[in-house]
Amino acid sequence: MLYTYRTIIHGFSTRLTAEEAELLEKQPGILSVLPERKYELHTTRTPEFLGLGKSEAFLPASDKVSEVIVGVVDTGVWPELKSYDDAGLAAVPSSWKGSCEVGTNFSSSSCNRKLIGARYFSKGYEAALGPIDEKTESKSPRDDDGHGTHTSSTAAGSAVPGASLFSYASGTARGWLHKLE
Repeated sequence: MLYTYRTIIHGFSTRLTAEEAELLEKQPGILSVLPERKYELHTTRTPEFLGLGKSEAFLPASDKVSEVIVGVVDTGVWPELKSYDDAGLAAVPSSWKGSCEVGTNFSSSSCNRKLIGARYFSKGYEAALGPIDEKTESKSPRDDDGHGTHTSSTAAGSAVPGASLFSYASGTARGWLHKLE
């Protein structure tokens, strides 16, 4: 057993042979046995790729933006980026029940009123590929390749003026949970 799920679905994650999976699927009460899927990471002009134009219909103006909690399951987060600056933000919503999990290169102070929680799930990775080499990867919510940081800051990052790529294409980087201009 790698993980058990009780909040949204009732289930578990485990490593099985094909024969074990077939036997399990035939048991009474088992609705589905799903094989592991491996996805390749892709980064592009994310908002355009997702069809998210700057439109009031997509995110209507609201004073409730501070109560929105965005969850991202990805490669982690680099909490020191200005996209996770919590200046001027209200307290963490009282409905938040998550945690800021501590691990390699990631302390509880890595979270704030913008990045209100972070966790890592390494059991499946380690079951398939062996122990994480902590000399090259962080066994924590720390993002070691940038994809998770990119997607989470696109979804809900703070506006960062003067952002550029090696001094090219200077502008304001912003996530989508901001007043649209």
